[in-house]
Amino acid sequence: LALLLVALVAGGGMMRADKVVIFKDDFEKSLDQIKNQWNLSANCSRQTFAGISGNYSLQIATSTNQATARTKVFKEPVGNKAILTFKLRSIPSDVVHTLKLSGDSCVINGEKYLSFNTKKDETVEVTINIDIPVTSTAWAITFFAAINNACKIDDVEISYTPATATITLAEACKDGSCYYGTYSNSDPFVVPSNLTVSEITVVDGKLQLSSYSTDEIVPANTGVMVSSSTAGEHTVSHTGNTGTSKLGTDNMLK
Repeated sequence: LALLLVALVAGGGMMRADKVVIFKDDFEKSLDQIKNQWNLSANCSRQTFAGISGNYSLQIATSTNQATARTKVFKEPVGNKAILTFKLRSIPSDVVHTLKLSGDSCVINGEKYLSFNTKKDETVEVTINIDIPVTSTAWAITFFAAINNACKIDDVEISYTPATATITLAEACKDGSCYYGTYSNSDPFVVPSNLTVSEITVVDGKLQLSSYSTDEIVPANTGVMVSSSTAGEHTVSHTGNTGTSKLGTDNMLK
């Protein structure tokens, strides 16, 4: 096994994994259930989206004050980008209605605030890019209507596609039933279920391994030994969380 540690596993180019949906609401539920998921103001309610029975939306209305509905607070994907999509429709009238959004501890389409206008019987499909700084511990998006205005939103979804890297285990680096190599990533990454990831030290002249569990985070620039029952390419996902080294300065892999 010690001889196999000289094999350096080359991390492949950046890849993109399947998108991860962290928030989704089509409002096909009771108003009480919606209130539990959204921080509704007094002037928000559940309404039909396009005058069709059973096709519901969240109506953000106001009379004398701006009415707001904030999504729950998110803790992922810190240090990454997310996508917000939703449908927007005005209440039936000839007045132009304005929906405003603000980003809390995040940036939306490069701005702090955004505004969208809709006319009578008009449905707008909105896509917004969200940047969440690595310094954010939590973030949120707030929807609010302009004064003396009302808007409906439906099919709200927030998702992100985590960045990934490829670990390649060579066929020649085999000991028993497992393939081995060493690896380090400039970003923290999440340990997948198909890999065993360990730090190594020497105690009394013998190698001692300290392994990460599945879904634990390996810190950036931490040397680890990687093993699997299969050779070839294995994908790991980057994360904005920092993780904690198993051995710290005692880890002999750099």
